[in-house]
Amino acid sequence: MNYGFVGGWGIRLWTKYGTVYNTKGDKGLAIELQNEKKLLIGTQKETELNKILEKASW
Repeated sequence: MNYGFVGGWGIRLWTKYGTVYNTKGDKGLAIELQNEKKLLIGTQKETELNKILEKASW
């Protein structure tokens, strides 16, 4: 997902996306856990991440 600007690289707590583990850029993987907590993991390699997720069997 494209999450826009959340204040640079690092960890951001209490955002609308939950906890954000951010890298340079504005793309990432949004995850919602069974306990309804949210987190977002930023990536600079969107294409590679998409390939991995497509191959994963959930």
